[in-house]
Amino acid sequence: MAVTEQGLRYLVVGSANFVFGFACFAALLLLFDGALDYRIVFCIAWVINVTEAFVTTRLLVFKATGHVLRDYLRFCVVQGSSAVLNLACLTLAVDGLGLNVILAQAIVLPVVVLATFLGHRWFSFHRPHGPRPHLPGHAD
Repeated sequence: MAVTEQGLRYLVVGSANFVFGFACFAALLLLFDGALDYRIVFCIAWVINVTEAFVTTRLLVFKATGHVLRDYLRFCVVQGSSAVLNLACLTLAVDGLGLNVILAQAIVLPVVVLATFLGHRWFSFHRPHGPRPHLPGHAD
């Protein structure tokens, strides 16, 4: 699949995943009604959202098959790394450069989305192309 088509699919599916993740966080906040700290609620919502995003991204964007557990763990690494990248860049823009937080996020987010897409393309769902190397002593 062409990178452009995959990129467009990623933006559409990612937008839906964003809405789902936000709704999940809000619903869990209402459900727990202060019984859990919002940071714990965030972590629960993150796990739910990452799992949902993995399924939709895997099936609708990269159309990957096989290696489900490996792909899921790699997906979590990329998603976690993108969250750290987002926070680091946001902190630099706001605290280091003095930008307004909303403006800073508007500037940082496209970079993070691109980095995340490339991380999923080259790592989470990467499938080597070409023939498998022959292993001595094994029948093909």
